[in-house]
Amino acid sequence: MDYSKALVNFMNSMANKKHLHKNDWNRTIFIDTLGVKTTEFDLSEEKIKSLIESGAQGVKTYFEWQEKVMGNTLPDI
Repeated sequence: MDYSKALVNFMNSMANKKHLHKNDWNRTIFIDTLGVKTTEFDLSEEKIKSLIESGAQGVKTYFEWQEKVMGNTLPDI
């Protein structure tokens, strides 16, 4: 079972690396997964909330960078 999980994690990691090209960095939002693996399904409520906060922070950081460095502004919603 451990071998199968490790193999799935490895394949997932390689797939992500293969699909990201050098020009993708400026349109990619990086989100800290807090060490959660793609095969972890039984997450605590606390871990889920932490992941949501991490995602929100990643999106906020990306759009702040877009506005500051790239000069892109977003319409008010």
